[in-house]
Amino acid sequence: MNVIQIVLDDNAVMCSTAQKLDRQTICNTCPSNVNNFCTSCGCVLEVRTAYLVLDCPLQKWSVNK
Repeated sequence: MNVIQIVLDDNAVMCSTAQKLDRQTICNTCPSNVNNFCTSCGCVLEVRTAYLVLDCPLQKWSVNK
């Protein structure tokens, strides 16, 4: 399932606020983060960090973490 399908899925599970903040903290220090877009996967980081089933393409954080 790709990111768009996950975002449009009414049953998609969102991260907790703490999980999202942990993910965003990691992304904020990543060289692939350019203006809150990931140059490795092309995602808006605000979206990618929000969904529990999505992971970092560089394996800096994973699903369910």
